[in-house]
Order: sequence, then structure tokens, then C-alpha cells
Amino acid sequence: MSTAPVQPNVGEAGAAAALPVRKRKMEDEDAVGVTAEKAAKLEQPAVAQATDEVKPAAQEDPKTKRGREIRLEQNRKAARESRRRKKVMIEELQRSVIFFSRANGTLKQQNDDLTRLMMQAQMQIAAIESHKESAASAPAAAAVPTPAPAKPEEAAKPAAAEAQKMEDNQQKAEQAQANAVATQAVYETKGYPAAAARAAAQAMTGTMESCTTGATMQAMANFQQAAAAAMQMAMGQMQNVPGVNMSQLAAAPAGTNAQQVSAK
Repeated sequence: MSTAPVQPNVGEAGAAAALPVRKRKMEDEDAVGVTAEKAAKLEQPAVAQATDEVKPAAQEDPKTKRGREIRLEQNRKAARESRRRKKVMIEELQRSVIFFSRANGTLKQQNDDLTRLMMQAQMQIAAIESHKESAASAPAAAAVPTPAPAKPEEAAKPAAAEAQKMEDNQQKAEQAQANAVATQAVYETKGYPAAAARAAAQAMTGTMESCTTGATMQAMANFQQAAAAAMQMAMGQMQNVPGVNMSQLAAAPAGTNAQQVSAK
């Protein structure tokens, strides 16, 4: 049996050691390739867009060009219409401002006139109310008794009325006395005794004083009754007087009194 040492195979070991390095290199190349592809894909749309923009106008489609012109013309018409409407609106607003300014001026003038009239009415109402208050306070003041200086004529009126009344009473008394004297004289001239004539005169005077207008007949009837009663009373008194003949008194002629008859 041999004991010779086993020498390793250098070629196989080198190949095994070189394998990982190649693998890493391939992986790096793959990664670089992927990155380049991605960059190319990302750059393709930009390049295509730039190519479209740089495309000359001669290469455009006639339909597209016509549509673009139509749209531009429509936009210009719309802009002109918008400017026209804006101008019309501004003119209408200006006319409205002028109209409302004039209307506001007219309303302001009317408001001033109404304010002036209202102030005048308030002044008149205040004057009327003050006049009413003064008129209402005047009766109240008149109802309160206030000492007022008496006029000479008013002060003299009561004294004059009292004096006139006293004078009238005195005249009535004098007239009644004169009537009584005259009545007594009339009866004495008819031949009645003095006492009977005096009683008849007093009765007649009292009856006449109590008479009123419209009662003359009743007064005369009362007078006759009073005269008859006075004569009866006088004749009854004279019967008790000694030396008096009642038959002679009854037969005494007219125009003689009882003293003349008794003297005969």
C-alpha cells in the first residue's frame, strides 16, 4: 500500500474560484441593460412629442386646419358680441343712473315740501291746543271766587234799590192812608158814624191791598161784605151809647152826619 500524498487539482479549483466573479459580472451587465432600456422607454414619448411639435405646417391635415380656422372665427365673433353687449349694458346702466338721479331729486323736493307743510300743521295744532287750554282754564278760574274791586255803579245799585223799595213802601203806605181817609170822609158825608166810617175805610183798605189784577169783582164783593159787617158792628156799638136815637140816625138825610142829627 502506497503512502504518496494526494495533490489537489489546480485547474478545477481555479475554475471553481473564477465562477462567482463571472456571475457577478453578468448580473452587473444585466442591471445596466435594464437601466438603459428603462431610460430609452422614458425618453421615447418626449422625443415623439418633440417630433410632433417640430412637424412643419405643410404636413398638417387640411380638415384640421379648416376646423382651427372656424374655431378662431367663432371666438372672434363671440368676443365682438361680448364687447357689444357690455357696451349696451353700460349705456343702459348710465341711463338708469340718470333717470333715478332725476327721480331722486324730484322726490327730495317733494319730501322737503311735505316736511314744511307738516311743520306748519304742527305749529297750528300747537296753537289750537294752547287756545283750548286757555279757554278751558278760564271757566275754572272764573268759578273760583276772587275778590274783585267793585265799580262805583255796581256798589251803588243795591243802595239805590233799597232806597227805591223803601220809597215805594212809603208811597204805598201814604196812598193806603190817603185812601182810608178819603173812604172815611165819603162814608161820613153819607151820614155814617165816624167809628163805622173808620172801620169801613180800614176794611176797604185791607181788601184793596190784597187785590190783584184780574180779581176786581171779587174784591168789590169782599168790600161790600166788609162794609156791611162794619156797619152792623158800628150800629151795635152805638146802641149802647146813651143819648143816641137810632131811628133818627136811620132817617138822617143825605149830606148830614150823626153829630148834626144828635144836635137837633
